[in-house]
Amino acid sequence: MYLPHQIEKSDQLEQILRKHYLACLWGAPRSGKTRTAIRTVANLINDKACLVLTKKAAIPGWLSEIQACNPKTNFYVTNYEQAPKLSGEPFSMVIIDESHNLNKVGKMTQRFKNIRQLVYHKPVIFLTGTPAIEKQAGLFYQLGVSKFSPFQFKSFYEFFRHYGVSNQLWIGGRAIEQYDKVKPTLMAKVMPYVVSMTQVDAGITCEARDQVHLVTLSEQTKSLIDTISKDGVATINGTTYVFESDMAVRAAIHQIETGAVLLEGDIVQLPNDEVIAYIARIFGDKPDVALMAHFRSTRHKLAKALPRAHIYSSDGHAEGVNLAHYKHFVIVNSGYSGAKFVQRRERIVNINRTTEAIVHHIITDGGISEAVYNAVSNKLDYNLRLFRDARKRNPKENT
Repeated sequence: MYLPHQIEKSDQLEQILRKHYLACLWGAPRSGKTRTAIRTVANLINDKACLVLTKKAAIPGWLSEIQACNPKTNFYVTNYEQAPKLSGEPFSMVIIDESHNLNKVGKMTQRFKNIRQLVYHKPVIFLTGTPAIEKQAGLFYQLGVSKFSPFQFKSFYEFFRHYGVSNQLWIGGRAIEQYDKVKPTLMAKVMPYVVSMTQVDAGITCEARDQVHLVTLSEQTKSLIDTISKDGVATINGTTYVFESDMAVRAAIHQIETGAVLLEGDIVQLPNDEVIAYIARIFGDKPDVALMAHFRSTRHKLAKALPRAHIYSSDGHAEGVNLAHYKHFVIVNSGYSGAKFVQRRERIVNINRTTEAIVHHIITDGGISEAVYNAVSNKLDYNLRLFRDARKRNPKENT
């Protein structure tokens, strides 16, 4: 039921919780965090109730693991958005899964307020594989939903004055604080609450490895992309569309690469199928193929062209799902977050995998997918500033 490393880490978590009423399990993706947390809670509260807050896509995985462990504890698993509808009274303990989703700098979010109101007085376990991949200062809000947080400050700004290092960016004559630098004392304060778990601890021998596939776009597809990039206006399937912002242009170019685009609320199918044809030729239309795409338009086109393959969202399914049983895992297009890149590529790694875990990435020679991959694979966000700078340097190539 429980592997040796899960028992060891669970015992460590239990000791921290008994002392601090708050503990963090920072485990590498697919290292077995869920069962470790289940065992910890079962040992602490026995047949009482525990609330698990997670991403909606991760709920089936939690239910499967709870069933496999068969604890006496009553686990209630739901997604973060349900927090305002719940009462904390029936629960003796809380697990916040993928807790990095609470990370934030600056003003607090409504999600933070909702979850804090629900769990504030409860013992809490925070589970994450990427606790602070972008900004460590975000830990203030992640742990701040609990009364027992190591950071007892009235606001994020008071916290940052104590633990942060100013790093201002001047924009339009105004100094904008980046909140991306902190003092070493920040992590020193957090670590007594942390149990770490690596893939080596879990006995995982097959690490994720990227393989990039370059697809050549037709001159017609490149011409359409160039027109939108240069003019912000294009005629598609007989209808003229205006792309009024850099964000709209970026989204259109990224979608057009794969042959479908969301325009004015409708998915418009384009004649270009270079990416679809490449995927069909290299990986086939088979149930052992998992395809991830950021855009609904892309997922729609993939589902029509490759009905036997399994289609996932590169954002919605970047966390909490196990895709290790697939032979081929292909990211057709991705979002712009460096943090999400790290999370989604670990979906095919787990304890039982014995074959090489290859993550296939599709890029093209005429859109922005290559630039997006280059940024996010280096744990950077592909933001609008990078997109604008690239358009200025190479207005025709958009890379």
